[in-house]
Amino acid sequence: MKVTIKNGEHQLRVKSEAGAYSHINIHYLSKAKDWEPFAQHAVNYCTGKKPISIKSWWSRLNSVLRPTIIDSEMRAFPKKANDWSTLIRNLYLTTLITPEIKSSIYTRVAIWNKNILPFLVYLQDRDQIPIEVLIPTMKQVDQVQKNSSFNVSVIGEKAAYKVNHKDQLDKLICPVSLSRTDSEYLDELYYDLERKRNNLHRALADYWKTLKEFFETGQKLLSETDLATLERRIKAKDLYDIYPRENGIPPIRRQFSSGHNRKSFAAYLLLSKKYKGFIKLSSKIEDCGLASRSVMRENKSLWMSQFPPSYIEKDKIGYTGKLNWMLGLLGNMDVSFIVALLMMENPKFTFLSLLNCKIEDKDGKSRLEIGETSISFTIEKSRAKAFKKEGLSSLSLEIITTLLEMRAANLSNIPTDLSKYLFVILAVNSKDKIFTCPQNSRVTAYLTGREDGSLFIGSLFPSLADAGISRNQLTHSKLRASEGVLEYFRTGSIRAVSRKLGNGTRVALEHYLPKPLIAAYNTRQVRRFQNLMLVSACANEDYLLDAVDFCNLNELHSFILEMLDLDSKGNNPLINYLKDEIDEKHEKNQGDLIANISEKSLTVLYAYKLVAENKNLSASTLAQKDSKTGLAPIAFITLAKHLNNTLSQHNETSVRETNFSAKDKALLMAEKLEWDRLIMRRANIS
Repeated sequence: MKVTIKNGEHQLRVKSEAGAYSHINIHYLSKAKDWEPFAQHAVNYCTGKKPISIKSWWSRLNSVLRPTIIDSEMRAFPKKANDWSTLIRNLYLTTLITPEIKSSIYTRVAIWNKNILPFLVYLQDRDQIPIEVLIPTMKQVDQVQKNSSFNVSVIGEKAAYKVNHKDQLDKLICPVSLSRTDSEYLDELYYDLERKRNNLHRALADYWKTLKEFFETGQKLLSETDLATLERRIKAKDLYDIYPRENGIPPIRRQFSSGHNRKSFAAYLLLSKKYKGFIKLSSKIEDCGLASRSVMRENKSLWMSQFPPSYIEKDKIGYTGKLNWMLGLLGNMDVSFIVALLMMENPKFTFLSLLNCKIEDKDGKSRLEIGETSISFTIEKSRAKAFKKEGLSSLSLEIITTLLEMRAANLSNIPTDLSKYLFVILAVNSKDKIFTCPQNSRVTAYLTGREDGSLFIGSLFPSLADAGISRNQLTHSKLRASEGVLEYFRTGSIRAVSRKLGNGTRVALEHYLPKPLIAAYNTRQVRRFQNLMLVSACANEDYLLDAVDFCNLNELHSFILEMLDLDSKGNNPLINYLKDEIDEKHEKNQGDLIANISEKSLTVLYAYKLVAENKNLSASTLAQKDSKTGLAPIAFITLAKHLNNTLSQHNETSVRETNFSAKDKALLMAEKLEWDRLIMRRANIS
């Protein structure tokens, strides 16, 4: 990192880990005399930081220092203590009021305390700022001193504040309402979140399946062709295939790499890989024997017949991109979707750690490790300064091994400094290089779809709109957070969430589990305990239904069965007391509940859940209760999820096998059933 001059302006050149250079404009500093020592100290301050951290830090410094220098018309950097005090005061005020920072007051305070203040202290430690100059810490709004008489502490939570019914928390792929904390909302949110997640996962998996089949088809074509034979023809200038015709009709002459048949198409792929390293149609026949753009377009239907089937709903991928897939070459959009799929399969992996992950450690050891019971992959999380190892699912293993095959197929053309990375893409707009590392902003844009009309995941899979997934709704970080919340729904354990995400429990609470969600879950737990205590105390009384928080006997009966199921091992004394009160002769057997559930009934229940998900019915529609029974479709769906989570982890192998068989049969049954009309009937009536 050093100061250079580019386009007549002073720029700071930063080299990324992949070897690419980016520039930060610091020309405004040159308007003040003696700016060079200040800039050099700023450069030294960043020594040892990651390139992405350097750019972030300079961005925050510039957003404060630039308006301070320009607005105060500062002619030179200060030397005396009074001048430094004035500059620091101006910096302090600018941090709070400058429009260059589009952040809240809390973030501005953090910028000062975590970025500007440490750098000023750094300068003071090196005698650039006189020791008598005070560098204040910025306090948050309503922050008081520890010894202040106004520092009154109150036992309990913070004071309540009014929330609008439209207020939402946008940290997940499904927004979380800030106004609802009722226990029913948990079931609705769980259903909607899982439905959107499954639809998105299915779309990403179909995209990957299409890409992988193109790569495998391309590699098969390349293996059918002999490069030495093609080179001999090029050297002899034998560039055409002659096809005789009967009845004295002149023979047909076709360029041998024009894609007019399978062999010709394979020749085009192999020559492109050998002499270019990628696919790019040329306006004329090239010296290496490649056919011209016009000829290839004439034969487009012939060589495209060699393409494998596409699983993309609305295929907008250009044929050049697909040809490069066949060579194992990716673009920013491909990386965006692959990284998203890997994050959903392995939530311990963060976006940046996956995007910049390397395939070998510093000692040359592969980070893909094959153990006795599983296969794992290790990545480096730079911000956490730690390595995370994750056991790979079958899909994750397929993706990573295929990416390694793509890398091996193009290793001879990839520069040495890029060959250590898992993701290397084509440098589309570059004239001096073929490959580069994927750019963060461009990768994110294909999943998010920031600009109207731009290509994104929803453009390729319009069915995502039916599931409620639209433009500017998805980000890679939201996918990871959603996986953590779904784990919380499945287990109710914060520790399980921290294990799933590879973070500590404090981080999981602060950054991944929305507070309204925890409030709703706690509300449910408190109400359950209250009702359980009342049911146990009034089990044999006539006024039991009046004493508890239920509308009818069906709800009460369902609650009792659910409580008995949650404590199948008999660890809860209150539930044990309830069992004794209901039936003193009841035998405490862990398998009682499961014994009454047949494979056929499980199949029907799971099929019911699949029909609702496949039709993309909203949670609000499924939450409508029947007037006669008081039951809603979402109750059956919640029961299906609960049974699947419980039975899939049961101690008995026969129970797990029964559950697995029921899920397989449910997939086939859901395709034949027409229950969507039955489920949607109440929505249609209302």
